[in-house]
Order: sequence, then C-alpha cells, then structure tokens
Amino acid sequence: MLFEFGELLYECLYEILTTLMSQQTHFRDPAWLTRQNARQAAILHGVLVDTGIRLLEASQMARTDG
Repeated sequence: MLFEFGELLYECLYEILTTLMSQQTHFRDPAWLTRQNARQAAILHGVLVDTGIRLLEASQMARTDG
C-alpha cells in the first residue's frame, strides 16, 4: 500500500511540475502578459514566487533527509 501511495505521489508531483513548466513558458509571452491587468499580474507573480520558494524548501528537505 505504501509503495503504491509513494508511486502515485511521485507521478502526481511529476505531472504538477511538468504543467508548471508549461505554464511558465506561457507566462513569459510578452503579448499575453501585457493583456493582463495589474491585479492579475500581481496574483500571478505572488503565486509563482510562493511556488518557487516551496519547491526550494522541498528540495532542501529532500537533501537533508536523504
């Protein structure tokens, strides 16, 4: 059971990270970005920064636990 959960968790995280990478490429498109209002851009910025920090924290924990 634990192995199945770990495998599902890995696959889920892989899909999330793959999707985030695809979104990041889209978010860098200047034409798309300039069509967003200030509120939308601020929310996007905050979410991206928060996600980046959480990923760094997770990678740090993985290094110290492993």
